Amino acid sequence: YSTSALDVVMHAYASPQNKDKRARRFAQDDVLKNDGALLATVRRLLQTRSESTYIGEQKRGKLQRSKVYRVGCPTVGNGDWNSRVWRKRIDSETLDTAVEVLIDFSGSMACGPIEAAIQSSVKLARCLDKVGIPCAVTSFSESSQHGAVLVTGYFKDYDAPCRPQDMLDSMWHHRKNHLHQNPDCCGVHYAIERMARRKEKRKVLLVMSDGYPASWRKGNQSELLPQIVKGAGQQGVECYGIGIMSDSVAQFYPEYTILNSEQEITSCLTKIIKQKIV
Repeated sequence: YSTSALDVVMHAYASPQNKDKRARRFAQDDVLKNDGALLATVRRLLQTRSESTYIGEQKRGKLQRSKVYRVGCPTVGNGDWNSRVWRKRIDSETLDTAVEVLIDFSGSMACGPIEAAIQSSVKLARCLDKVGIPCAVTSFSESSQHGAVLVTGYFKDYDAPCRPQDMLDSMWHHRKNHLHQNPDCCGVHYAIERMARRKEKRKVLLVMSDGYPASWRKGNQSELLPQIVKGAGQQGVECYGIGIMSDSVAQFYPEYTILNSEQEITSCLTKIIKQKIV
């Protein structure tokens, strides 16, 4: 499966003319508040899991003093036991992780689902930005204006600082103009190719969707999507599905969770961070 660069229409970040009054009220009421608990959880997990660990009884590495006595013991078997007096340090890969949130901007996401997706993606990006984990937020949909063309929205790049208000303005503007079909195969595959070029040891792709693939393209996207998700691992990308008020992601992603309402956003994000990011 391939996605040509010529097949992609990209819509970049917020510009001054995209300011939206409703997005600003949305930010003041929901997004920019009450994320202190989430941030505290992430910092606590990072402090615990980013520490290096040691594996003992190795044949090389740093001397493990508690095992030195083995050298003076009678040879056991072929001597392997006697020689294992070293320990090896294992560095955590927690901080060497890149995350991308890919949102389904299809027509069925209008109103409740898209607002939940926007709110949760901005909260997550803001939280990860504060702890130094690169995070991008993008979207996919499909336009029939010039045939079946994949439309990719860019709301935050990996290495760009997180500006929640700009993200909301851009996402709200994109929401007004690009809620069309959802070619999940193209959107997910293009995101995987994009992530595979990152240098981090771990690359996590979080896909937010509320239903089944729907495209003007030929082929059964519901059959192709699980194959694309499975193949992502060969490129070093871990895919995780987030069902937005829908459990359909269970059919396409081996690892997934369900966000049933906006009231569950903080608990849902906490679960995702614990299970998949740190």
